[in-house]
Formats: sequence, C-alpha cells, structure tokens
Amino acid sequence: MEKVILSIDPGTEKCGIALLDRKGGVIHQAILPVDELEPSINKISKAYWPIKVIIGNSTGSKRVVQLMKKMKIDYVIIEEKHSTLEARKLYFKMNPPRGLKKLLPKGFLVPSVAIDDWSAVIIGHRYLSHFKSDGDNHDVTQ
Repeated sequence: MEKVILSIDPGTEKCGIALLDRKGGVIHQAILPVDELEPSINKISKAYWPIKVIIGNSTGSKRVVQLMKKMKIDYVIIEEKHSTLEARKLYFKMNPPRGLKKLLPKGFLVPSVAIDDWSAVIIGHRYLSHFKSDGDNHDVTQ
C-alpha cells in the first residue's frame, strides 16, 4: 500500500500539487511550473516510495498522464469539476479573513494568492473519500 498520495491539479503553465497522508492530512503543497513537475515527483518518490499519483482530469492532464507513463508511476484520474470553488472554501477555512474582510460575505472573498495547490488538496481528498467509502482496494477512474 502507498505511503502517500500525490495529487495534481494540472494546468497548461503551472500545476498545483499536494502530498497527503492516507488520512488526508497535508504533508506538503505547492504550485510549480509544469517543467518542474518531473524533478519534483522524482524527489518526492525517493522520499515516500511507494506513492499513488492522483490527477485531475482538466486542462493539462494529458501531459501529466504522459509524464506518469514515462516515469512508470501508478496514477488515477479523478473528476475535478468544481474543485476550484471547493479549494477557495478550504483556503479561507485554513486562512480566515482578517480585519474588515471578516465582515464581507464569503462569496465576495477572493484569495490573494493562487490556489492551484488547494485544488490539488481537494482532488486528493476526493480520491481518499471514494477509496474509504468504497471499502475495496481498487482504483477509481473518472
């Protein structure tokens, strides 16, 4: 069984990544240029092998899937519909607004930073929640 889950929110120029433990706890998260994805995965896989890579199925996913095949790393593709909205909610849960921003309705709040890494956390949580509710040891694709 894998030690960790590496979830990826792929994009055309950058990718959000999140390294999660088997319970969904965030070990590390980052936003990387697409060109830095392979060396980052190499570094992570050396430290945490075996890993399971979870890839969101939107923009840039084909490139990441090709990379996983090249690297011979097991992966699963997950639906990422509405993951950005969920990521925004999670971002503000973990980074509550301060000052006058606390008074604004949550729907008006916009993160001051890119949240691709938070989207990767959501993608990883989706995989883990399905894995737990399924009770079986098989993977979920699309």
